[in-house]
Amino acid sequence: MVLTLFMAVPACVLCQIQNGQFTGVIEDPTGANVPGARVLIKNQETGYGLVVRSNEVGVFAAQELTIGHYKLTVEAAGFKTVTASNVELNAGTVVRVDFKLQIGERQETIEVTDAAVPINSENSRSAHTVDSTQIANLPLNGRNVYDLIQYTPGATNMRGTMFENGANTVVNGVRGNFNGFVINGVSNKGLSGGPVNQPIQDTVQEFQLLTLNNSAEFGNSAGAITNLVTKSGTNNLHGNAWEYFRNDALDAKPFFANHFADPTQRQKTPLHLNRFGGTLGGPIRKNKLFFFAAYQGDRFIISNPGEVLAESSDFRQAVIATFPDSISSLLYSNFAPSNSGSPAFTLRDYVGDGFSGFGFSNFGDYLCPNSNTGITNAISNKFAALLGVEQADIDYMNQPSNCPSGSPYSTPVAGSFGRDLPFLVNVLNVGKSQVAENLFNGNETWRRGS
Repeated sequence: MVLTLFMAVPACVLCQIQNGQFTGVIEDPTGANVPGARVLIKNQETGYGLVVRSNEVGVFAAQELTIGHYKLTVEAAGFKTVTASNVELNAGTVVRVDFKLQIGERQETIEVTDAAVPINSENSRSAHTVDSTQIANLPLNGRNVYDLIQYTPGATNMRGTMFENGANTVVNGVRGNFNGFVINGVSNKGLSGGPVNQPIQDTVQEFQLLTLNNSAEFGNSAGAITNLVTKSGTNNLHGNAWEYFRNDALDAKPFFANHFADPTQRQKTPLHLNRFGGTLGGPIRKNKLFFFAAYQGDRFIISNPGEVLAESSDFRQAVIATFPDSISSLLYSNFAPSNSGSPAFTLRDYVGDGFSGFGFSNFGDYLCPNSNTGITNAISNKFAALLGVEQADIDYMNQPSNCPSGSPYSTPVAGSFGRDLPFLVNVLNVGKSQVAENLFNGNETWRRGS
């Protein structure tokens, strides 16, 4: 019994988040409640139908309905049939539709327009909803659907001000990493805030931002909740295709580029961006089973020409020769820079000027076995094989304040790399720099059955 209850509760919570409800009161011309009235609720896209009846006080309720447009038909003995068409149901909302029946034959039908109350009177939640038509037409740089958060009253773009995850937006003054993200009722929030996955823009049916008075199902986030519901198939076969691109061939050269003395700096920054894809949805079995699939491909190459620091070819070759089975040797062998560059630092300058990542300013610190620094005998021997051991290093280590155990070396040792050779070089590869270049080739797919 306990296991059954545990499994049932999350399912109901997910229904509340991604689905909606209809409720209302059915009255006769005098305002008296009509119990036992038959209410047929039909999804106009999928043909799904549900029949409920009003209770003893004339109230009807239909829960856990997928979002979309519905047709509600009310029938009762002695009254004309009343129909309300194209009533929109959003995610996580309770739409109230009241009916006042007219006396007459059931075969007579009255069409009601604007039956739904435009103001949500069923709960105090404050929400902003964007439908698929708006999602397709509102400007979204990079096709990031989460940028729609910025269109909501109370939302402020914080990019460049704070560095934390949360779609770079503060809502109602709450920290960006407090925002919550949900897709089809499933949490999409990272451990440090922000969304984990960014869905394809054309797969989103509804974007809903909950800003105030959220109920218990959203209790794991103190900020705004972005609730996305993706598209599903309908009785009609539908789909679309797209291609977005940017290319430096269409760009003008920057005005000041011609004033550079270096011809390589007069070139336009290479930029090649292609984003393409499509969607397809439809029925597998009409009114019963549907499919929806989407694909998006991204091809992105951009370069920002400029000098970057890289290890010199001499240092790389010394590492490869001294430690052929190391990870460094593997990386240096397969990812060498395309040119030799210009000298920036010798190894002696690099260590002596305190640029070392260890924080050492003397080669003796690399060679001294010391538990406080994490240099073991094995590591010391590796440094000695690569960098060598000079008499100055031995004298430095023999001072107890510098090396508690004293120098492990009694005589100088030759290393495979000279300390006065260039260690780091300035490399400039316009359009091909493995450091300044940003390469992205990705493919994303989405499938949903309903």
